[in-house]
Amino acid sequence: MNPDILGVFHDGVIEQIVGSVPGAVAIHINIQYLRKMFAGEGQGFVLNLLGCTKIEYTEYGEEPTSDIPTIAAKQPEILYVTSTEPLVLDCV
Repeated sequence: MNPDILGVFHDGVIEQIVGSVPGAVAIHINIQYLRKMFAGEGQGFVLNLLGCTKIEYTEYGEEPTSDIPTIAAKQPEILYVTSTEPLVLDCV
């Protein structure tokens, strides 16, 4: 898969993150307007990251966190893909 395609998830909300680092991580992204373009029921997508070596979230003025449940609880909204190598999503 071309990592640039991840830009389609802009305006999506990260609702859940499952997995561990290093390893496999599944990011559940709620993005209803995009999901409606596909047949069947659903509200979002699951982004599976294999061989994930780091996951980190930093809110403005705060210390970065790599704690997956803490990141998921904040439900950050994806604004755009900043970089694909490594994968960086800019969120609010």
